[in-house]
Amino acid sequence: MFFVISNWKGFLRPNFEQDLNVFLKQNKIDNITNIFAVPFVSLNMLNEVFSYHKKSIYTYSEQKNNPTAEDSNIFLSAQNSNYVGKNSTGNISSSMLKDLCTHILCGHSETRSEKYSLSEHAIDIITNNLIPIIFVENHLELYKLIENKSFIKSLSDKQINKLTVILEPKHYIGKASAAPIHELEEDFKQIKNLLKERNIEGKVCYGGSLNKENIWPYVDLFDGICFGRFSLSTDFFPTIYEISSYLKNNKYQNSNKSLDSNTYKNKQDLLNDNSLTKENHNTAKNLTNNKSQNTEARDK
Repeated sequence: MFFVISNWKGFLRPNFEQDLNVFLKQNKIDNITNIFAVPFVSLNMLNEVFSYHKKSIYTYSEQKNNPTAEDSNIFLSAQNSNYVGKNSTGNISSSMLKDLCTHILCGHSETRSEKYSLSEHAIDIITNNLIPIIFVENHLELYKLIENKSFIKSLSDKQINKLTVILEPKHYIGKASAAPIHELEEDFKQIKNLLKERNIEGKVCYGGSLNKENIWPYVDLFDGICFGRFSLSTDFFPTIYEISSYLKNNKYQNSNKSLDSNTYKNKQDLLNDNSLTKENHNTAKNLTNNKSQNTEARDK
């Protein structure tokens, strides 16, 4: 099952409730798990929408009492929770959220402080029977987390099978474009190996500056993707259907991508193409170098 996480950030999209009702009513997608990460003030509203469409989403309490809840492919997530001073004024703890959602974002770049501890936050979420969606800058950060024995011990069998990791490279946070795919392949491979070595059947996703135009190479490589502001766009739900169709038709466009350097204006345009895999990126270098050498020889 491919994962699509939609992080609303601090926005409320007009008419989203209406569009969501239509989506849930017509939802026949069986190869995508949708997780909506929404502001605290939207959790109740969305629970009401989901409760109208029975068996569309289940909170932790409902999952305990309803065996069919495991078959759901739509879930609700909080965007953050307080694990330090969680009983202080204005703070919202994981224990307050467990009857409103199933997941909590953990370690998102916009919620980290100087003293932030990814392991402490994740453990707090897990001990309240919720599932952390863990953001990491690279595989080394995940390595430090899963080497923490307290973190591994806190995971139940169910949580191990549902753990989600989102790769969010530091140098591309807040940028206009997503990280080039060839720069992500090694981290993706290392993260998958780290999870496999510890018998964690988790999903590894990519997040950062994604939209309907640039998602396809990331869909090819990763187990899921995380949208930010695009999830509030009117194009969001149509894109979900497009991803579903793409996966079913097995259209891996980056493996079939033409690397004819004549189709690019210059060498830099080709090397900056985010959809190229590492192997194709190296091929691109050779193509452009050969083209440059031929041009120099001709000029002589």
